[in-house]
This record gives sequence, structure tokens and C-alpha cells, in this order.
Amino acid sequence: MPQIDVLVPSYQYGRFLPECINSIRSQDVDLRILILDNASTDDSVEIARQLASEDARIEVRTRETNLGLMASFNEGVDWASSPYFAIVCADDLVAPGALSRAVRLLDDHPSAAFLIGRELEYIQDEPFPHIDQSQPESWRMSRGVDFIDERCRNPASFVALGTLVTRTSVQKQAGHYKAHLSYTEDVEMMLRLASFGDVVETSAVQAIRRLHGKNMSNVYLKGRKSDLIYRKAAFDSFLDERGNALADPTCLRKMINRNIAIRAARWSARALLHGELGESWDLLRYAASVSSRLGARA
Repeated sequence: MPQIDVLVPSYQYGRFLPECINSIRSQDVDLRILILDNASTDDSVEIARQLASEDARIEVRTRETNLGLMASFNEGVDWASSPYFAIVCADDLVAPGALSRAVRLLDDHPSAAFLIGRELEYIQDEPFPHIDQSQPESWRMSRGVDFIDERCRNPASFVALGTLVTRTSVQKQAGHYKAHLSYTEDVEMMLRLASFGDVVETSAVQAIRRLHGKNMSNVYLKGRKSDLIYRKAAFDSFLDERGNALADPTCLRKMINRNIAIRAARWSARALLHGELGESWDLLRYAASVSSRLGARA
């Protein structure tokens, strides 16, 4: 039986797909791969089917209409049946040894809902990043409530979806990704998963994110303020749905609002120093709308 199921959502990424799939199928772990094409008009489907013809572990599903990335994520959640589940977007890569490491650590810690690790960025057409595998691997276990508290104290911190490996039973219990969140659906999902169990965090590089100018983040982000708006929406959605499972959701919501407001005020000051008066004023107004206690500490 496969140990892990890997979903590869793809749209117009035929040129990246072979490298992505090869980074997955070269992992030293029993796995299945689902390439889910979202109505691409390039050669993605032909490339996906060719890859599947070479490897019985690969399944290909195609759509006639584009239903959006969240629909692909959620179809993958429904498809998964192995003990563990991961999502690797077709323009990204899995680091060598990442999936076997995740399976081992999650096997060793049955209370953990998921594992996350480090992500490297790879700028297309530049030298490939070096992954130093000579350093000893380190990891830590956090209670889910502590992981949530840490993220609430620093809501603008970045956690990469590509490094996330979940326990499939917990993923199905947590449910589907929220389509209305788009840019921060992964933030909300990690918070939701953490409300069901503990978290393993490793210092090892688990994923490589390819930067090529057409990443999905470029579609949604229109500036610093939009980043904070999307992040606040993720935390609000999480607390609306799972707040009753936490000790003091009201306090957490206040903490999030204060910290987002403080970040907006800091970015406002930075924009002012760079002569960006319009953005500075916009960020300051947003900070005041989120929390009036700009000077309060979380």
C-alpha cells in the first residue's frame, strides 16, 4: 500500500510538469501521484499522459472547464486514501528525501496532524539552488494550540504550502480548502489542521518554489495592504469555523487584529520614508480600521 498520495494540480504548466513529477517519483517512498489538469490549452495534458504511460503510480484527470485551483485541491483531498497526503503545484519541486523524511517523522509522532519544513526559492533560468544535505537534520514538535498561538502573534509570517504533508485522516476531518480565500487558503488550512493535532516542524528543505513571473501570488497581490487583508481573512475564517475548539478565541482575534494593525503601521512608516505618500496613508488608515490599539503589544 502506498504511504503517501501526492496531488499535482496543473494549469498551463506543461513546460514545468516533467521536472516536477520527476522530483516526486524519485523520492524513496511508496507513493501515488494524481496530476489534475484544470482545462489547460497548452500541451500539459499530452505531457501528463506521457508521464503516466511511463509510471503506473501516476494517474491523470482532466477537466473541460477551469474550476479554479481550490477545486483541484479539494478533489485531491477527496481522492487521497494513503496514510499521508501532500500537494505539489506543477511549477514547483519536492526536495530530495523530503517525502521519506515526512513519512518517517509523522510515523514516529502519531499525535501530529501535519509536518512543515523549509522552502527554497528558485528563480527560473538562474542557477539551481544548492541544498546542503551535510548538516544534521533537526525538528521540533509543537502542540497544535501553540502553533496557532505563534501564528496569531505573527500573522504575516510565511508558511509554504509546498512543504506541508498531512495525515490523511486528519485532512479529511478538517475538510476542504476555502475557495473564497484564494491567496491565503493554505494559512487557514494549517490553522484548521493544527486545531486537530500537533505539528512537526523540520529545519530541512522540503520544497523548492519556482519563481517565473506567473506564479499565482502575482495574480492576487496588489501591494502590502492586500497581503494583510488576505491574511486577516484567513484568520477570521478559521476562528469563525473552529473558534469554539479553542480556549479563548476572542483573545486570539484581538491579538491577530493588533498584530496586523502594527504590521500595517510599520509598513506605512516605511512607505513614508520612501516617499510613497499614498500607500503610506492607505496603510495607516487600514491599521486604524483593524485595531485602534496600535501601540499595544500582543
